[in-house]
Amino acid sequence: MLYVNMVSAIAAIIMLAASDGLPGFAFLALHPSAIGDAVGISVSATSGQWVIYTTIQEFGALVLAACMNIRQICSTLFSIVYYEQHVTGLQVISLILVFGSLSLKQILQAVGFYGKAPAKEGIKAEQ
Repeated sequence: MLYVNMVSAIAAIIMLAASDGLPGFAFLALHPSAIGDAVGISVSATSGQWVIYTTIQEFGALVLAACMNIRQICSTLFSIVYYEQHVTGLQVISLILVFGSLSLKQILQAVGFYGKAPAKEGIKAEQ
């Protein structure tokens, strides 16, 4: 993961310089605080990748999918409250249907009714 990110950063810098990206460097020279913001975004993205890979490794993809659904629900609700958005009844029903169906799918996968059933002890799962 580290090497992929390093190669990606080097490729981005080379492409930026080769494609008349010099105004971008000039902007950074005029606004050095933007460099700190860019580094902060990069650190956040790298941390997010690490959390995703660690969650999959330790708990599996189903737990990651559940966490991502919960994150999306919380993000949507926070955005509605924070920005004081007016939400119609149809939008509420739509949110319930979308997030409810995603959550139901994950619950059914966890108990083995949807998709691949979890392997039983002593019995090999069919591949």
